Amino acid sequence: MVRDDLRSITDVFRAHGASPPHIVWNPRPSDITAPPLRFLLERWIALKADAGGVPHDRQIDLASLEPAAGYLMLIEPIDDGRDFRYLTYGDILARISNIDMTGRRLSEHPASAYAIDFGLAVYHAVCERREPIYSERHPAGARDATVWLRLVLPFVDDAGTVVRLISGSVAIGRDGELLR
Repeated sequence: MVRDDLRSITDVFRAHGASPPHIVWNPRPSDITAPPLRFLLERWIALKADAGGVPHDRQIDLASLEPAAGYLMLIEPIDDGRDFRYLTYGDILARISNIDMTGRRLSEHPASAYAIDFGLAVYHAVCERREPIYSERHPAGARDATVWLRLVLPFVDDAGTVVRLISGSVAIGRDGELLR
């Protein structure tokens, strides 16, 4: 994932009857159709301009992200980036997925192992590359969502280490609309 080589991820998804995810590193706002995610990216780009590089974690103001709040996750790398803890897990996400991950690790998520491994790989790659990533994933066997769209944005500390991620995730229903 860090080297943008998705062959093994593609193979695992296909082996589980799922379409491989579509990935875009450093997406432009025009690459993103979901308004909450486009808002998050535009806000991050503005913070990046203010910071002169990857935004600092001191710049995180969750109240200013209200248009995306229900779809928002604030995440911290733990165990040297081998796992990630959800500091905030949006209420819309919790309702759609029927689980609130606030305070829990990604490795504790009840999703399939390959989906968790994909999430870990995405978050780890964002920490390593210090760049935003956008993904589209069609879950196998999902009841309501036909696609999950996710944007992950890095934030650094004074040493330039990624210490927080803001991720927005939306589910698109069979009617093509955002699930709420």
